[in-house]
Amino acid sequence: MKENIALIREVHHGLDLRLAEQEAIDMLQKIELEDIADKRQRDCSNLEKFYVMLIRAIMADAQKIIIRLPFSIIDSIVDPNELIDSIRKLGSQKEFIFLDTIANKSHYDKISDQKVVIDAL
Repeated sequence: MKENIALIREVHHGLDLRLAEQEAIDMLQKIELEDIADKRQRDCSNLEKFYVMLIRAIMADAQKIIIRLPFSIIDSIVDPNELIDSIRKLGSQKEFIFLDTIANKSHYDKISDQKVVIDAL
C-alpha cells in the first residue's frame, strides 16, 4: 500500500521513491494504519483501502476532494465524524465535498467542519 500511495509523490512531484514511501508511511502512522504499509490491496479491508485512496487524494495537487457515496465504499464506518477526525489527523488543508444520497444525510448531521461540504445526489 505504501507503494500505491508513494506513486503520487514519485510520478507527479519527482520525489525519490524511498522518500515518497517514507512520506506514505508517515501519513499511515498519523491514522494508526502503518501496519498496512507492506500489504497488498487484496489483504486490506474496504476501510483500509478507502484511507489509502484518501491519502493519495490528499497528496495530489487538487485543492478539493470529492468523496462520492462513502457508505457504499466503507462498510465498517458508522460515524462520519471518525472519517473527519482522520482527515484532521492527516493535516489536510483541502476542502472535502461529500456527495451522498438523501437517505444517508442524517449520518452527517453532527459534522461541523468548515472544510466539509455535504450535498445530496
